[in-house]
Amino acid sequence: MNREDNLDYMREYLRHALEFEKYVYIWSNAMDKVNSQMKKIYSERKDAQQNKNAAESRLAGLEVEYFEKQSDIDQRADMFNARAKKMKRTSMVAFIIMILIAIAGIIGMITFSNALIKGGEDPEYAIVTSVFGIGVFTIMAMLAPMIIFIVNKIKSKSATRRTTKLSNTNVTGDKLQHKSDLESSIARYTNTLNGTVTAERNISAQQEEIQQNLNMAKKNLAHIYSLNVLPGKYRNFTGVATLYGYIVDGRCTIVKGHGGIYDTYDKDLLANVIVEKLSNIESSLSRIEYYQRELVNQARIANNQLASINSSLASINNYTSQIAKNTEIAAVASQQSAAALQWQNSRIWAMT
Repeated sequence: MNREDNLDYMREYLRHALEFEKYVYIWSNAMDKVNSQMKKIYSERKDAQQNKNAAESRLAGLEVEYFEKQSDIDQRADMFNARAKKMKRTSMVAFIIMILIAIAGIIGMITFSNALIKGGEDPEYAIVTSVFGIGVFTIMAMLAPMIIFIVNKIKSKSATRRTTKLSNTNVTGDKLQHKSDLESSIARYTNTLNGTVTAERNISAQQEEIQQNLNMAKKNLAHIYSLNVLPGKYRNFTGVATLYGYIVDGRCTIVKGHGGIYDTYDKDLLANVIVEKLSNIESSLSRIEYYQRELVNQARIANNQLASINSSLASINNYTSQIAKNTEIAAVASQQSAAALQWQNSRIWAMT
């Protein structure tokens, strides 16, 4: 009997192949995680650098900006001051015209009443006639300058108030506060940039460590598959775990032929009772619990180990320079090394 047909040999072979498939899965996902963190660091660094540059540019132009603001305020104050003076002059002219019209009206009333009296009119009638006649005309003549006087008086007071307010406005306090805010922002962005440098250094170290273990897992997996014990279509996490599960659960007692592990796998695959994508395992547990129990177990173990690794990798985002060597990564790497050693020993057993 060929060793590929030996159920005990196949069980041991699949067990070790499953170990290395599991570690390839773990390290591949860990690498995706750490690469995602590196992209986040690059994005944060880019945003921080852009914000820092903008703040520095704003700080460099702060003196000119507030000088222009103060100049604009002073110009507006001068404008309103000139307007107030103009309104005062206009209202003064209108007031003088009103006085002159009033004087002219009084003189006209006196002259007209004297003329009527000399003409033989009753003095009382002459006075009443002159007051109503010339007085009404005088009042009507005074309306226009009176309106001009009142309007310009109001506008003059408003312009004076705005002039006083603008004259008392000094942007020095705002400039100093703005300068302090910008300097604080620059310091914060600088700290963020320094933190991303530290984080990138730590993430790079993690990437190197993960890549080494991923390469080891891929090498071990390629080595075990190079023995050509397992047909190519079954050389994946799903296939290996499912085939191994058939043997461990006692569902299959032979390797090849009707009812063998390959025959059973192909039938289950056609019956759609095998989930090939690991991402769909959790949502399909009720359907695959029996058929792929070993795949479920191994995937859970792998995900638990990966969760521990990712938890430690997440601490890199704290931007601390005191990150210790990742014990979870080291632990999983040790397990992988032990599995590789065990496989080497099992090969000696398989050759006897």
